[in-house]
Amino acid sequence: MDLCPACLLATALATDGRSCPYNIVAPIAESRSGTTYLAQSAPRGRGIVALKILTARDEVDEVLARYERWKPAIARVTSANVAALTDVGLTEEGLVYLASPFVPGWPLESIDEHKSIGPDARVNIARQITAAVAAIHDAGLAHLAVDASHVRVSVTNGVHATLLGLGVRLVVDGDHPSADVDRIALAKLLSWSGR
Repeated sequence: MDLCPACLLATALATDGRSCPYNIVAPIAESRSGTTYLAQSAPRGRGIVALKILTARDEVDEVLARYERWKPAIARVTSANVAALTDVGLTEEGLVYLASPFVPGWPLESIDEHKSIGPDARVNIARQITAAVAAIHDAGLAHLAVDASHVRVSVTNGVHATLLGLGVRLVVDGDHPSADVDRIALAKLLSWSGR
């Protein structure tokens, strides 16, 4: 049986039989800290996630312990404009993985390339991001990485902005949840809305 190149890649990257409960579909981003994949929840294959597998780390047990500590607070954030960590664990190789809902769309940092996004839509995006940060703070958390690269925008059913990565800095880096950090970053981020 011949497989197409995409199927071969997915098969080669699949995590079947490993402790990671996700099947990798395709890589979607890469950075110094790790690689992010489009993945399906296993074994039923229901639910699409963004699965980041971090490069090797020494403090794996601390990362897992921090996730358990922050998990209840992260779960309290129910805003439709926030994509938070939903799972953290280890692959068979002992690498930390982070799972969160996959959010389609384009990064906010490319907003100037989308000429159809006029002043009203920009104000709507600003309101959604502000509400997302407020929902995070209401849960006693801070995002700690509010910037345009962590916001996805979709215009499929009206303008919708989603703040990505809630919990990553708290869990991976062990940062303190300071709302002031978010407020300063939010002010800088929203400076584009009046352009």
